[in-house]
Amino acid sequence: MGRVVRIPFFGLLLVLLNLGQAANAAKSGEAGTKGAPLVQLAPFMAPVLKSNGRITATPVTPVLRLASAHVTEEVCWLTPRILDAFVNVLHREPIPGSKHGGLDLVTMRKTLTDAINSALGRPLVSGLDLVPWARSAETGGTVSGNADTVTCDF
Repeated sequence: MGRVVRIPFFGLLLVLLNLGQAANAAKSGEAGTKGAPLVQLAPFMAPVLKSNGRITATPVTPVLRLASAHVTEEVCWLTPRILDAFVNVLHREPIPGSKHGGLDLVTMRKTLTDAINSALGRPLVSGLDLVPWARSAETGGTVSGNADTVTCDF
């Protein structure tokens, strides 16, 4: 029983320690966003259903298109809920792999956007993209190529 209590406690502790980091990231990139602001989350391993029926995992970086610029900081604070929505949807319904080895994201975009807004309790996200295997930290930028993209790292 002690082990069951200890693991969630440390997970909660890590989330609480990183909340300040997400707020700072949002404040640093919030100024100057034009049109639909973009928020880049940390990459994670997403399940992919290959054409042969096997399920594998591939790293993807989510880039959220927000409904308005004034919700950027709130979305960064709610990143754990967003990632939980990704996990719930993708483990029920993995991303279909295309015939050419890529990802078929056309059907998943709407499903994931609806799941995120449901988890957040209101429509804060108007759309999203999952960018396969992006190493934005090494390139010093964002995967979207937009200088106004806010990065929320947890």
